[in-house]
Amino acid sequence: MTAPEALKRTLLIDLELPSSASHVDGQWRAGDAFNIYAPNHAPLVRALLDRLQISNSDAHKHVRLTKRNPSIELPAHLQRFSNTSSSIYDILVWSVDLCAHPRKPLLRVLAEYCNEKADRERLLFICSRQGLKTFEALRNQTPTVLDVLHAFPSCVPPVERLIELLPPLAPRSYSICNAPGGNVWKIAFNVVEYELTLDVFSLDEEKGAQSVRVSRRGVCTPWLEQLAQTQEKPQILVAKRPNINAFHLPTTGDLKPDPRPVIMIGPGTGVAPFIGFLEQRAHELQLHPQSSPFMWLLFGCRDATLDYLFKSDIQAHVDSNVLTRLSACFSRNAGSFTSAGKYVQDALLANQNEFAELMLQKNAVLFVCGDAKGMGKDVNDTVARI
Repeated sequence: MTAPEALKRTLLIDLELPSSASHVDGQWRAGDAFNIYAPNHAPLVRALLDRLQISNSDAHKHVRLTKRNPSIELPAHLQRFSNTSSSIYDILVWSVDLCAHPRKPLLRVLAEYCNEKADRERLLFICSRQGLKTFEALRNQTPTVLDVLHAFPSCVPPVERLIELLPPLAPRSYSICNAPGGNVWKIAFNVVEYELTLDVFSLDEEKGAQSVRVSRRGVCTPWLEQLAQTQEKPQILVAKRPNINAFHLPTTGDLKPDPRPVIMIGPGTGVAPFIGFLEQRAHELQLHPQSSPFMWLLFGCRDATLDYLFKSDIQAHVDSNVLTRLSACFSRNAGSFTSAGKYVQDALLANQNEFAELMLQKNAVLFVCGDAKGMGKDVNDTVARI
């Protein structure tokens, strides 16, 4: 979906649902989201097994997990392995989060398995009240458990202790960017791959901290990209999420459009569910052509020529009068005549009188989708200011 020169690589893929799935029979709506259950990256799993000195044959032997303490249950995500056997390799691939940032309880346990006194004392110091600043510095670098094990070479914990203490591998959630009308869910996502610098905390006073450059990748998006490049159609496990916030385009029944104005704010891939909204509204207007509810989309990206997602789809909805108003903002060419501002909140401020009238006098419905910590907070502050 993006040009090769774009800062982020965004893909659009189709997931074909089995004809027997209940979701095919109208059990979902535009605005819904679903979870994808993705595995840890195989090279990361193998690197961890090598660091723990576990051979490939041992890693693939079937085992069952048992409670270390009869009075303490296994973590919920591991309990099935007390009744069903599985290999250590499969448990590491599918059940625990190897990319999670180690917390203090894990670091304390790692200290127990250090053969060198210096490594053990350093880990215990990081976990102590006196080592709070060091712990925070470590946490800010977002290391994985494998990074920590490399930083403390004498630490060789049993794999079962790591499995016990690592958090569960959570599914990744994605918005559906199409309206019902078949057995396909479309999703748009940025492929998460990047590099960062880690400071290896050295105990050698003469050497000090050593910086290393490491590569990082998301759990799900690079895996989806790899699957999309294969010739066959692989099967993956998905589950529709409950739409607890009622993130649906309002209707009055019988697919008749709700007369209230709709304002949609979705920069980047946050625009995805609104493409489904526009498809749904286009279908409603075919059934009720006399209706003409107001729809306003505020979209933002870095560059109009590189990462304007769904550009042709959005323009088609403008041309057909499904989308009443479009405010497209481009942070890298905000001065161009095509840009409504640098960011979506700038477009809101530039049209604050109209926005206030729509919200306060015409009972408009406002939808916001995207980064909750960054854009979401800025939009919330702007709306409150208006």
